[in-house]
Amino acid sequence: MQSAFSDGDAVATGILGAAADELESCALSVATRLEIAGSEFPFVLAGGMFRAVPWLEDELSRRLPLAAPRSHTLLLNVEPALGAVRLAIADARGHFAVPAYRAD
Repeated sequence: MQSAFSDGDAVATGILGAAADELESCALSVATRLEIAGSEFPFVLAGGMFRAVPWLEDELSRRLPLAAPRSHTLLLNVEPALGAVRLAIADARGHFAVPAYRAD
């Protein structure tokens, strides 16, 4: 995908543009729902697509702070499965706590 996008392929450009639109919309929806859009917080970008297509990381890093000015983006630099392992270990040790979110 990155190669076709870099070569200016219209289909690849459309796919990645649509992906950026959807990711931006979803991220802002979550920030709004959690009532943190006006707070300082990171949008954590996780997944192989951000490494495979650096433009996507760059584009979201540009877009998201425009809508949530005190936010910043952060590329997850560890495998997401590591978090699951850490939660499993904490649960096994009796230290597992699920964050409480307000549900309206």
